[in-house]
Amino acid sequence: MTNTPVLRQSIAVLVLLSWAGEGAIADDRTAAEILPPSTVIFAEVGQPRNVLTTVYDHELVRRVEGLDQVRAAMEKKPLLDFKAGIAVVESQMGLPWRRIVGQAAGQGLFIAVDAKTQGVVLLAHAADETTPARLIETLAKLAGADAKSKGAPDPVKTEAYRGIKVYAVEKLHVAAVADWLVATNNEELGRQVVDRVVDRSPGSLADDAQFAAVRRGESPSTTLWAYVNTATLRDMGLAKKLFDGQADNPAAELLLGGILSTLRQTPYVTAGLDVDQRQVRFFASAPYDRTWAGESREYFFGPQGSGAAPPRMAGIDSIACLCAYRNVSAMWLRAGDLLNEKSNEDLAQAESGLSTLFSGKNFGEDILGAVQPELQVVVARQVFAKDQPAPAIKLPAIGLVAELKDPVAMQPELRRTFQSLIGFSNVVGAMNGQPQLDLDMEKTEAAQFVTATPLPDPNAKDPSSLKINYNFSPSIAFAGNRFVLASTSSLAHALATASASSALPHEANRVVNTDAVLRADALREILIDNRGQLVAQNMLKEGHNKVEAEQAIDGLLELVGWFDQMALSLDTTDSELRLSLDISLK
Repeated sequence: MTNTPVLRQSIAVLVLLSWAGEGAIADDRTAAEILPPSTVIFAEVGQPRNVLTTVYDHELVRRVEGLDQVRAAMEKKPLLDFKAGIAVVESQMGLPWRRIVGQAAGQGLFIAVDAKTQGVVLLAHAADETTPARLIETLAKLAGADAKSKGAPDPVKTEAYRGIKVYAVEKLHVAAVADWLVATNNEELGRQVVDRVVDRSPGSLADDAQFAAVRRGESPSTTLWAYVNTATLRDMGLAKKLFDGQADNPAAELLLGGILSTLRQTPYVTAGLDVDQRQVRFFASAPYDRTWAGESREYFFGPQGSGAAPPRMAGIDSIACLCAYRNVSAMWLRAGDLLNEKSNEDLAQAESGLSTLFSGKNFGEDILGAVQPELQVVVARQVFAKDQPAPAIKLPAIGLVAELKDPVAMQPELRRTFQSLIGFSNVVGAMNGQPQLDLDMEKTEAAQFVTATPLPDPNAKDPSSLKINYNFSPSIAFAGNRFVLASTSSLAHALATASASSALPHEANRVVNTDAVLRADALREILIDNRGQLVAQNMLKEGHNKVEAEQAIDGLLELVGWFDQMALSLDTTDSELRLSLDISLK
């Protein structure tokens, strides 16, 4: 039973979680008090036992375990071997594995990265002094027996440092002193930690004024909390790409540019994770000064950091919605300072073609500059009537909503450009055998629309299984100052006539720069629309038969159906930048 690779893996995992210990003197100090002052990354799980209970007994875990595919996987040999290995440890210890782990790290589980040695250390503060010693002895014996049965030498080596027994498995060094259990990939870092426990010597992470101030301001109830000393990382030249302030492409710049400018200046970043039965919430924050963005990234935060995302459109049954403040014109014009060389070359080529399309106008200044920076992108499910031609693969519709600075001047320009673009698309499409687009104009009391609809395919054998082109009826719409560009006419109509919902509630002086939401119900509906295609794709890629493929896809649909939504927000105050991500279950 002990001669399996899975058992060795389980032993390694338990070693990392539950390192063994010796000594009879309990230590009441915090992890920060035994870590070196050169620690640049620190993370802790303050109540591992509670976290283990929350995660393992979580309703979502029970649901996953109830899926046919998961039940089948649990009956396969690798997992059975793993469970057998755990059972051996439980038998030797006389305790269930959850209690073993809970006792071995009952007062906290920690990970830290040291800048001076560039080593990583894992710490566990045991709840008692008997479980660690028994556990390490059990694991060492099992590992030795497993190696002996294969004719291999014992992988666990032992040595001593200051009278303390150290276990070594390749580069991993494990030791214990008092009720602290230590594992590290760097011997020097390990010795420093042991020395501080034994000698109770001063000079630790806890003595760092910045860390101490930050730690006092954090909630002790957070499931997981982390601290990163970005100033030291920058000074040492570590993680250069993260701190160089340049994005790899325009999309990354638009989404993350403001965060990159903050990382170049902020002294530290904190992050946390909260988990309960109905929600998982991740959040990160950093000191922030609105002058840090400078002129180059004022496009992201707005003048004096006042750029706020527009409120979401009301009455739109969207799959996803992204609202943000982004002065795309300013970003385009300052691309030389923000993007790498290749991205700037690509933008220069695009600028040439777009200027031709817009009758010689400067795309960045004249076209993008005509649009207000409050932008909204909406993704929505398409519904095809039974008597309406429909594509075999049903893609969601996507639309952009913006406000024009001078609608009287820009509406004719945008209308002519859209018509020219459709004409060019028809010429190229005809050469490649693609459906032609028929232009149409509509004017109502509320708005005016220009729509390009694909002509019916006279050679189509099944009107409900047409080419992917029939997902699109590209459209633009104008409603007062509002400008809409959408992949379908139905979404263009909906966005042009929708009213803005009330702004999201937020704290005083806090500006919501980016607001995004993904709705699981709507995502599940678009997956159901394409169930047949997903099943066929699964059969091709995974080699499953139809029944197996259907079970796999139906399991995915069921899993998605358990979630409610995912919401992301980026906001700022005069002194803080905060990013939050909330995932909620039904």
